[in-house]
Amino acid sequence: MDETEASSDERVCAVCGDTIDIESWHPVLAETDSTGTLRLYPFCTPACRDAWKGHERNR
Repeated sequence: MDETEASSDERVCAVCGDTIDIESWHPVLAETDSTGTLRLYPFCTPACRDAWKGHERNR
């Protein structure tokens, strides 16, 4: 899944692309990109959030 696409849709996990039930709690991370725009990254599970964090450290 394209990172831009994932970060622009709050109902899709930024890692695996699974649909997220936005009526219940789910992990979300936020960061400011190089243009100063706040980006939200939603995840379906804590495991997907941790996978994204690991990928970010390796960039």
